Amino acid sequence: MARQASRTSAQSSDYYFEFATKYTLEERKEKDKQCSDVIGILTHMKPIESKITKRNTATDIREIEIMIPEGDKIRVTLWGRLAHHLSEDVIGHQTVVIVTSTMVQKFYGLSLKSTSATRLYTNLDIPETWDLLHSHSTDEILPKMMELDKSTQGTMEEQMFYRRRTLQELTGVRHDNPTNQVIASKVF
Repeated sequence: MARQASRTSAQSSDYYFEFATKYTLEERKEKDKQCSDVIGILTHMKPIESKITKRNTATDIREIEIMIPEGDKIRVTLWGRLAHHLSEDVIGHQTVVIVTSTMVQKFYGLSLKSTSATRLYTNLDIPETWDLLHSHSTDEILPKMMELDKSTQGTMEEQMFYRRRTLQELTGVRHDNPTNQVIASKVF
């Protein structure tokens, strides 16, 4: 959580962050009780897309991927007005992103989602930003655009077209699964 710091002559920063480590994020996954702040270098970004929420209203979202200081990559989903905070101008330029007050979820690995309290900062002039920038060469990590997943576009009927599987494919998944992992599917 980011808080406005009280001004003293010895302070050089206007904000105070409690950046979560990967270990802390793992502990907090699927627990909607504690928000997490993260800092990382932007590695990928998707174009803004419109989603229908559970309340049947349209909202904009943008997915980004950041590399946190431990070197792991985490996907962050920015909802509503935050989806417009990052412009495509950052593509090709090393950018440090701070995302505050996020909720941790387990979705294809570790991912974060924004909340109504989330704030987004880019290239903030704080020591942690400079540490990240100095630990990676400029050519090593430059953000790239990711393609939108067609299975999440269009009407529900169009989405079902992209997700459909034949019975042969579904039974093949079951028979080709020697580890006896549980495989879940959603039938419409």
